[in-house]
Amino acid sequence: MTTTRTVNDIPPGIYTVQAFLWSDSCRVAEKTIYLGFKPITIPSARVLGGCNGSVGSAVLVAPATQGSGTYTYTLFQGSVDAANQVAGPQSSSVFSNVSPGVQCIVVATDECGSGTQRTASAAESSYPVGTSASRYCPGDNMTLSVINVAGATYQWFKDGNPISSQTGYQLTINNVLYPADNGIYSANIYIQDCVLASSTVNIVIDCKPFPVTLADFRAAGMENYVQLEWETTFESQSSGFAIERSRDGKTWESVGMVESATKGDLSYNIQTYSYQDYDPIAGIVLYRLKCIDLDGTYTYSRVRSVHLKEEIDPVVFPNPTSRRLIIKNVSSNAKFTLIDASGRPLPSLKTVNYEKGVATLDVSHIRTGIHILQVSQQESVKLML
Repeated sequence: MTTTRTVNDIPPGIYTVQAFLWSDSCRVAEKTIYLGFKPITIPSARVLGGCNGSVGSAVLVAPATQGSGTYTYTLFQGSVDAANQVAGPQSSSVFSNVSPGVQCIVVATDECGSGTQRTASAAESSYPVGTSASRYCPGDNMTLSVINVAGATYQWFKDGNPISSQTGYQLTINNVLYPADNGIYSANIYIQDCVLASSTVNIVIDCKPFPVTLADFRAAGMENYVQLEWETTFESQSSGFAIERSRDGKTWESVGMVESATKGDLSYNIQTYSYQDYDPIAGIVLYRLKCIDLDGTYTYSRVRSVHLKEEIDPVVFPNPTSRRLIIKNVSSNAKFTLIDASGRPLPSLKTVNYEKGVATLDVSHIRTGIHILQVSQQESVKLML
């Protein structure tokens, strides 16, 4: 016997349906149903690189929403078939030990069997600290923040020391004090066994205007160099900008300096600057600006990342030559040495001109023959003169 019962105007929710035998009111069946839920979806699948300081290790986070009941997650590489399954099924939306640069597809299903999938985005490699204001005065409320990752926990640091009871993606300090709250702030992001380190931000509790208001800062990898561009909307007592780069966000080196266009004067006009790094590093490289005041004080810009796939070798031409030698893809401080067929270094070469990664050498005084040209610490290039 089949009995049908229709109930209208039921709000969305989780319900339990119980069926009884009317003869003795004994319960014989029970079923949980889900009414009025939207289809399951994965809003984003983020690959977060740099686990435990390794650029080759990442964690993938892809939480599902909507649907009904609990979720089950499975990870595939390349395509969704059994041969390409690499992890799962599991209840967690986090997958550890993922390789950046490998296409990953996350499939999620709910208790009703509905499913969805999402292809992971390109790996993120830097985690800047955002600030709620460009400057803080004593008594202000300050909020710092890093990326908000579902299921992650956080530890904030000031001058390298952990700040107690601060385990969220935001750090809030009310009624900041001078100089007690001055310092270098950063955060660690913990996702299962993966630890991600944020960049640092230098907080100065001071109502004096900053020497520079940086409106924009961009970095892009070109054919044989990295192009850096930035704009300022205010400068006062500004000396210039040191360009710094890093592989890991912890150890930084200065690669160049650009003087302020205002020469230390007060300016409310937009100033545009650029710099080309003709000695780039292969892989993921971080860049930042050190904005320096005339009195030596400074602030840092936000960090920008650039991914260069491979080292760029010097290109030498013409070969043979008798007067001038041109070498492309070299830095301004590259050193050049000629070695003759017997292995003896010849007198130093004179750089006639250098511009945008291209050096021109005078070799008119070199005797005819086959020589080896050594460029800095890079591999030698055989050359006929």
